[in-house]
Amino acid sequence: MWSTRSLHRPVLAILLLAGLTAAQAGPAGGDDAGTAARITLEIRGLHYDAGDPVLVRISAQNDGDEPVANPLADPLGRGFQLTDADGKTYEPAKAGKTRPEQRPARLGPDSFFGTVVDLAAHFPVLANVGRYRLTYHGTDADSNEVELNIIPEFNAGSTFEAVIRTAEGELKLELYADPAPLTVRSFVDLARQGFYDGLTFHYVRPGDLLIGGDPNGDGTGGSGFSMPAEFNSRKHLTGTVGMVRTADPNSASSQFYICLAPLPERDGRFTVFGQRVEGFDTLEKLASIPTSGRDERPYYR
Repeated sequence: MWSTRSLHRPVLAILLLAGLTAAQAGPAGGDDAGTAARITLEIRGLHYDAGDPVLVRISAQNDGDEPVANPLADPLGRGFQLTDADGKTYEPAKAGKTRPEQRPARLGPDSFFGTVVDLAAHFPVLANVGRYRLTYHGTDADSNEVELNIIPEFNAGSTFEAVIRTAEGELKLELYADPAPLTVRSFVDLARQGFYDGLTFHYVRPGDLLIGGDPNGDGTGGSGFSMPAEFNSRKHLTGTVGMVRTADPNSASSQFYICLAPLPERDGRFTVFGQRVEGFDTLEKLASIPTSGRDERPYYR
C-alpha cells in the first residue's frame, strides 16, 4: 500500500499503494538567438517502471533559411541535466562516445536531427522511484523541461490493496488482479503516478453508484488511453468496484464506479476489478452527499 496526500471536499485520492509529451523550446539567447536551432525533449507515456530503460527523444530543428550549428553537445549525453523532487541536480555519469557520422555538425535550412537516448545509462539515480525534471543545455539553445515519473515495477503476482481518502473518510479496496490483470495494472500505475489525486466523485446516485476518476470532473474525461474489456464472473455487490465504459466494451479508461447496492444487471457486462473491504460508513456518507439533480452531480465536489 502506498500513500499520498489527503484531500478536501468530496474529492478522492487513491493511495496504493500515452502519445508523446513535449513542448517547444527556443534559443538560449545571444547574438544568434534569432537563427539558432531549437531543442525539444519528448517522452512517451506517463511513467517509467523502476529498472526499465528511460527512453527520451531529443531533437534539434532548424526552422530558418540559413545553415546553423547543431546545438546538441558532442558527445550528446553531456548536455542533459536532471533534478529530483528535492531540488538536487545530477550531471550525467557518462556522456557517451563521439559519433560524428550520426550527429551532423551543422543543420541545413529547414532541417531536423533527432535520436532516442536511454537516460538510465547516463543517470543511475533513475533506477529509484521518484519524480525528476529533465532539461538539455546545448551550445546555442536550451530545451523544454519534461518530467520523468519513475514508479515501482508492477508485479502481477502481488496482492494489491488501495485506499481512497476523502473528507468523509477512507475506503479500503481489495483489487482482483487474477480476473482483470490489465485493468488492475492500469489502475495501480495511474494511482502511483498521482493521476487520481484531487479528482472528484462526480456522480453520486443513492442505491446505485458512485463514479470517480475523471480528470474533467463531468464524466467526459479519461487517462488518454483505453483498455480491452476483462468481463469476469465477479458479482456486483455493495462495494464492488468496476470500470466505467461507453457502449464500446473496450472503452474503459480511468473512470471507475463503486456499487452502493447489489446490481446484478451489471454482472458479466462490466469489468469488475475490486471490492470495498473497509469503510462502509464512508460509503454511506458519500452516497448521501447532496447532488444537483437529474445528472446526480454533487453540489460540493
